Amino acid sequence: MKRLVLTIAMLMLFFTTVGQENSSSGNQENNQGSASSVSQENGSFVGLKGSFLTIAGGIGGGGFQYKLKEYTLTGAGSDGINKDKLGWNAKIGYSYYFDYHWGLHTGVGMAYYRTIGEYKEDFSNNVFRFLGNQIDDDDPPNIKDYQLRVRLQNWQEEQKGYFIEVPLMLMFKHKFGETKKHGFYIGLGAKLQIPIIKTVYTVLDGEKSTDKRLNVSGRYIDDPTLELGAIGAPDLSQHGFGSIHNPWNTLGWEGDLNLKMSIAGTAEIGFLIWLGKRVDLMLGGFFDYGFNNIKKGNDAPLLEPPVQYHPGANPDDKKENVGAGIPYNGMINSDRTEKVNLMAYGGRVGLHIKLGKLTEDKKEPTPLPVFPEYDDDDADLDSLERLLMEMRALLQALLEEPEPEEEPMIVVQGSILDSKTREPLSAIIEITNVRTGKLAAITRTDSITGQYKFTDIEPGNYMVDIRKEGYLYYTDQFMIPISDERQVVDKLALLDKITKNTVIILKIIFFDTGKSTLKPESMSEIDRVYQLMIDNPTMEIEISGHTDNQGSAALNKNLSAARANVVVQTLIKKGIEPSRMTSAGYGFDKPVAPNTTADGRAQNRRTEFKVTEM
Repeated sequence: MKRLVLTIAMLMLFFTTVGQENSSSGNQENNQGSASSVSQENGSFVGLKGSFLTIAGGIGGGGFQYKLKEYTLTGAGSDGINKDKLGWNAKIGYSYYFDYHWGLHTGVGMAYYRTIGEYKEDFSNNVFRFLGNQIDDDDPPNIKDYQLRVRLQNWQEEQKGYFIEVPLMLMFKHKFGETKKHGFYIGLGAKLQIPIIKTVYTVLDGEKSTDKRLNVSGRYIDDPTLELGAIGAPDLSQHGFGSIHNPWNTLGWEGDLNLKMSIAGTAEIGFLIWLGKRVDLMLGGFFDYGFNNIKKGNDAPLLEPPVQYHPGANPDDKKENVGAGIPYNGMINSDRTEKVNLMAYGGRVGLHIKLGKLTEDKKEPTPLPVFPEYDDDDADLDSLERLLMEMRALLQALLEEPEPEEEPMIVVQGSILDSKTREPLSAIIEITNVRTGKLAAITRTDSITGQYKFTDIEPGNYMVDIRKEGYLYYTDQFMIPISDERQVVDKLALLDKITKNTVIILKIIFFDTGKSTLKPESMSEIDRVYQLMIDNPTMEIEISGHTDNQGSAALNKNLSAARANVVVQTLIKKGIEPSRMTSAGYGFDKPVAPNTTADGRAQNRRTEFKVTEM
C-alpha cells in the first residue's frame, strides 16, 4: 500500500512538473528569457475542444427494481420487497467537444447488477398454496388421491446479471481560475443496456438450520381429517413432505432471467483535476434508471404443479429431497412481478484524455511569475511550489533506499507425500483455529514438490486437514505459542491411498453412554467422512459399530448396530446417496485390544468405516 501511494504521488508530481516546465520554457522562449513575468500562451490546454478518450469505472448500489404482487388465498396473503446490493460498471468512451464547454459522448461498457428479493406469505390459519392433485401409489391397491400443498417462509432469491451498455450523452464542462487546472463536468442522456449470458436467479439457503424456507405437505381428498405431514400423523418424509431451509443446496433452484434490452436515462456529475496537458482525473457520481419494463412475459406461476410428486416418481431425479421435482420459475420470470426496471447509482473515477493535436486557448494571455531554480535562501518562492519540490526530494530519497523486506515472524511449512512411494502430492491443506473454529488458511500444495507454506498465521492452537482424491483424509494438530522470536513449524504428512477393504477407525465419533445419540463434537469427523465421499464419488463404504464386553452380547450388538446406523443416517441427511453406504453392528465380536483393562475396553468401543468398493 505504501509503495502504491508513493507511485501515485510521483506520477502526479511528474505530470505537474512536466506541465510547469513546458509552460515555463515556452514562455521564456516567447519572452526571450524574461526573469520576472511572462504571458501564459500555452496555459489553458485543459479547456480544449476536439476529441477525447474516457476510461472510467464506478461502484455503488442499484439492481433490479420491482414490486412483488400480492398472492391471495383463503386466509392467506403475501408481500415482498427487493434490496439493492453492491454493483459495478466500467466503460471506455469517446467524446467530441464542439467548443470549450459543450460536447457529445458515447462509448461501450459493462455493468453488473445484483438484487436480493424477499418474499413473505402470511399463512395465519395454516393455509397452503395448492399445487394440484397427485396419486399416492406407494401401497397398491390402497391408492389414494391427495392434494399437494406448499408454502414459502422467509423466502429469499438473488438476481444478478451483466449488461453491455452503450450511452449517448450531452456533456458540459467548465474550468475555472487563471490556470484552469480544476473544473467540473455534467452529463445527461440515455443508454442502451443489453443483457448477456450470465443473467441468472438463485434461491438462497437459510443462514441457520432453523430457518425454514420451503414446506411441502399434502391432504388426502377422500379423508380430509388425515393431513400428510401434520402433527400426530405418521412420518411421511419418504413421500417427499417436510421442511427444508436450503432450497439451493438441496434442490438447485436457479435459472436464467428472461429479460429484454433496457433503455435508461443516465446522468453524471463530478470534478476534473488536471494531471497534464492531455489528461484530467475525473471524480464524480452517476445515476441510471431504466424507463422500460425489461421483463419477458408474466404468465408463469412461481411454483408449477409437477406431473408426479413423490421420491422415485422421476427416475432421473437422484436427489429425492423435499421439494424435488416441483418446477420453480424465479420471481422475475413469474406472475409475482409485473414490471422490472434497472437502476444504479454510486461513485465513479476515470481519466479524460485529449486525442489528436493540442489546440491552444486563444484567450488573452495571463501574466504568470517565472520561478528560478530552487534555492533554500530564496524566500519569494510560492508556498505550493516549495512544497512540491520538497515532496519531490523526499520521494526520490525514499525510492533510492528501498525498504528492506521483513521476514515473517511465523512460518508454517511442510511437504505432503504418498506414504508408500514417497512421491510428492498435489493436495488441499486447510488450517483451522481450534478455539474459534474459523478457517485460518487454505492452499493447494505444489504439484511438483508437494510443498506448502503459510506466513499469515497468528499464535494459537490449530487443526490441519489434508484432502487428496483417491487418498484417505489426514488430520493433525499443532500449537504456535506467543513469542517474540521467529518460529518455523515444519510438518511432513504421509497420505495413504484408498484401496478396497481399507479399514479406518473414526477416532472422534462419540455417543452418550449406553445410547446411540451422537455428541456434537462428533460432527467434525462426520464432516471429514462426508468430504471424502464427495471427493471420491465411486467409493462405497460400510460403517460398523463395536463395543467392549461389558453387558450381554445381544444388548451390545443392538447398541453397536444402532450407533452405526445413526452415522449412516447423518451422512444421508448431508447429501450422500444411501446406496453408497451400509451399516453393521458387531458388538464385542471384533476386539482390537484385550478387554481386561480399562484402556483396552476404551479402544474396543469404536466406530469404523471399511471401503467395500472403490
